[in-house]
Amino acid sequence: MSYSIVLVKTAPPSSLFRPICMTPTELQSVTSFRSRIGEPLVGSRQTSVSKPASRKPEGIPLSFQSKVGFMRRGRVHILRDSCVTSRIGTLFSFKSCDDDSDSSLQPVDDSDCDSELEVFSKSESSNTEDSLSGSEDKSASQLDDNPSTMVHTSQVSDAQSSSSDKCSCYYTRTDNVAGSAIGEITGWDADSSHWVGDVAGVWGLAPPGEVEQAVKTAIDVGYRHFDCAFLYANEKEIGSAIRSKISEGVVKREDLYITSKLWNTHHRPAGVLSACKKSLENFGLDYLDLYLLHWPVAFKEGDDLFPKDKSGNFLTEDIDYLDTYLAMEECVRQKLTRSIGVSNFNSEQVTRVLEKSSIKPVMNQVECHPYLQQKKLIKFCKDRDIAVTAYSPLGAPNAMFPPPGCPVLMKDEKLKAIGEKYGKSLAQMALRFLLQSGVIVIPKSTNPERLKQNMDVFDFTINDKDSKPGEVTQAVKDAIDAGYRHFDCAFAYGNEKEVGEALKVKLKEGVVKREDLFITSKLWNSFHRPDLVIPVLKKTLENLQLEYLDLYLVHWPMAFKEEGENMPRDAAGNIIFSEVDYVDTWKAMEEAVKQGLTRSIGISNFNSEQITRLLKTATIKPVTNQVECHPYLNQKKLIEFCRSKDIVVTGYSPLGSPDSPFLKPGDPLLLDDPKLKSLAKKYNKSPAQVVLRYSVQRGVVTIPKSVTKHRIQENLDIFDFELSKDDLAYLDSFDCNGRVCTVGQ
Repeated sequence: MSYSIVLVKTAPPSSLFRPICMTPTELQSVTSFRSRIGEPLVGSRQTSVSKPASRKPEGIPLSFQSKVGFMRRGRVHILRDSCVTSRIGTLFSFKSCDDDSDSSLQPVDDSDCDSELEVFSKSESSNTEDSLSGSEDKSASQLDDNPSTMVHTSQVSDAQSSSSDKCSCYYTRTDNVAGSAIGEITGWDADSSHWVGDVAGVWGLAPPGEVEQAVKTAIDVGYRHFDCAFLYANEKEIGSAIRSKISEGVVKREDLYITSKLWNTHHRPAGVLSACKKSLENFGLDYLDLYLLHWPVAFKEGDDLFPKDKSGNFLTEDIDYLDTYLAMEECVRQKLTRSIGVSNFNSEQVTRVLEKSSIKPVMNQVECHPYLQQKKLIKFCKDRDIAVTAYSPLGAPNAMFPPPGCPVLMKDEKLKAIGEKYGKSLAQMALRFLLQSGVIVIPKSTNPERLKQNMDVFDFTINDKDSKPGEVTQAVKDAIDAGYRHFDCAFAYGNEKEVGEALKVKLKEGVVKREDLFITSKLWNSFHRPDLVIPVLKKTLENLQLEYLDLYLVHWPMAFKEEGENMPRDAAGNIIFSEVDYVDTWKAMEEAVKQGLTRSIGISNFNSEQITRLLKTATIKPVTNQVECHPYLNQKKLIEFCRSKDIVVTGYSPLGSPDSPFLKPGDPLLLDDPKLKSLAKKYNKSPAQVVLRYSVQRGVVTIPKSVTKHRIQENLDIFDFELSKDDLAYLDSFDCNGRVCTVGQ
């Protein structure tokens, strides 16, 4: 086997990558180094290799231990365990590498070099001092013809590379010239197919033409939102793909939503317009749909996109991001972009922009995925009608500098298990999670199959009460064995098939008969249109493997856009509602009773006014209203109203939903309430048992959720005690309008 070493010099403004840390073992895992702006390798030979070990960042200047071959003439010089320090703008020269000598690279002053690119090595037959003098062949200067990227390739066999365990080995070169590591080096890992050194997998990633083809493929499979940036250095390729698809008639310009971003080196207000115009020129477009301020920090202006001082610290400018944003407003006025927004801004920075701006940011683009859910920031932005876009929604598995020991989202066993339940990949589950959180996702891929896969996330909904695969089936079996006979299901929970499997087993075993059970399910909001009610009910019966339901509920009084995803949202992240009236939906529900598909019908999350309106036209009265109900939200008035209409109240989340996704940090947890714990101690019961007993004594049907066998039994063990009137009143006093579930509201 042989591997290639490519030494790269990349001139500004293409200095996009940071240096990398590599061990000797890791270098053998990297088939080749190449330039960071997309040029193909020169004379490289890629082989099948193992994945590199994790890399530990050490800051700038950054050192890495590796067997790196640098050469100028004569022989390739492999330094064993040499320490290489890569510094932007610094030239390097080898010291002599005898067995007992220091083998580290040292920076050399430009004046000592006979060309821009100088890397010296010890020749097998030459005098060391002469090799280091800079007096030999000046052919390296030939590389100056290419101002952006200079590449040299040397091939080395592993048989030779293992010939010495000490300081140096000698190998024959294959090319005449070599470029030095001025700036940074990036490498390709053939096993995992990504760039070693790729930051968040967004820029400098693909060979020429690959981005263009990826965008064409994306448009063909249905993508319409393309997130770009000046920094990514791919605006020209993306623009070419877009223009091609527009000319083919596949899409119109108005069908597309094109985003780009103002980079940190262009924050000076006077330069904002020209930066935006440059992006438009790259795209070959007349306008952007959205222009974002990439980061709130300004870098020193110039061609270097990551300007640093000699110590490796970023060179920043004292430019207020607020002044930059105000200059971006002019881009809107001149119709260079239809809207503007921010990226990587926190709540304080967003607040400051809102206080002074005349054009509100429509978007805040931030890193967001299951490991970094940004719940507080998302709520903050939504409260101000600012949509949130999530970059790195898959956790950026190819990120260059993951924290030591950081788990990889796309290898998470818990996520994998949930994905298996839904028949979806880990990536699809992560994307769906964000979509259901009301976040716009921008997954990165150039792979045609992954592009299609990332779109295939609109045919399922993740249950907010999600359990592990098989867990629901076993829980229902345990519940039946413990004595439960009422099972509350819903199309939106995504577990009807598992419940159905358990019911089938227990009916077959003869543990229960169908008439012993009371099975409830619910009509989801996106099926309110009357002609959809019967078909979706039949689908529920198919999932549950039953011929009829005992109770079918309208899950919420509001209707969502039909025949799409369960939580349809517009570009701003707002729910898309339908004009269907719940009164018309109810008429179709009545037809379900007449057809024998359900024995009774009811409602859920309806208030007294909605119930009154429904009763005026209904021919079949709702038998129940299922609502959130617990001591923190005791629904006293609504319960009294329903009783006056002979409508039973069923209470969901009777324990206050301690695992609810809608709970905010700092929200009180009912089961942790010291007053409740004290009361539970008085009755020698658990807090959960006291709360359930409270609901039962108030005449509310309770439906606690659990998949734990012990808790299933415990929740049933509430009929051997009774709360006193004083204690009931005491629990009533806990009410604080503490609503947990806010779906659809």
